[in-house]
Amino acid sequence: MSYFSPQFRNPRMEHFEREIHDVLPHHFARFLEGEPLNIFEQVSDHMHLHLYIWAPTSRRNMWTVVTAGMSAHAMNTPPELSYYSRVELVFTLPATWPSIEDIERMPSIRANEYQWPLEVMTAVARLPYLYNTWLARGHTVRNGHESDDTYAGSKFSGVLVDGVTSLPHTAQLMEVNGTPVHFLGLYPLYPQELHNILRRHITGHEWFHRCLEAGFHEGLLTERPLLG
Repeated sequence: MSYFSPQFRNPRMEHFEREIHDVLPHHFARFLEGEPLNIFEQVSDHMHLHLYIWAPTSRRNMWTVVTAGMSAHAMNTPPELSYYSRVELVFTLPATWPSIEDIERMPSIRANEYQWPLEVMTAVARLPYLYNTWLARGHTVRNGHESDDTYAGSKFSGVLVDGVTSLPHTAQLMEVNGTPVHFLGLYPLYPQELHNILRRHITGHEWFHRCLEAGFHEGLLTERPLLG
């Protein structure tokens, strides 16, 4: 497994990545049934990310997608928040969403309608590394320069980062060789919702609590109403 391409190897981060793959599937096996699909980049000049994907089951009627590799790089958090410097991301999709195999067989125009959640996950996961910054609960990431620049094939223009609420609270933290790794959920935002958060009409965490009150969790929910 190569964490970076040969000219950008980082042995310390590669070692942590290998440990992530030893721990993460077993951690989620406590909460999710079945063996996950592991999809990954063969070569990457930056952060080498994997996506673990659990298929819907009778007990959990949704797809569950988790990044693996983002936490190999400690984010540039404020010193008082260094405990939260290593994170991975969680996203859910409706049970009716096509499988990766089905998406790969689609014409590219149609595949765009279904690829964007995975592309958003990998883009958000890379952001702290590429820009030497950090992500935490209540933060937003927008797609483009304007709040109405939607992801290709979707009605959403950004995501809110906050707690994982589709799984038990204990799912949100695992240890990798004694190092805490936290799991954060991504919540797609309609343009008006993102606009209101960016213009300070509502904070990201206030929007998150509206989402909880409405009974919604992280990930894509079919025809979700506008929440603010």
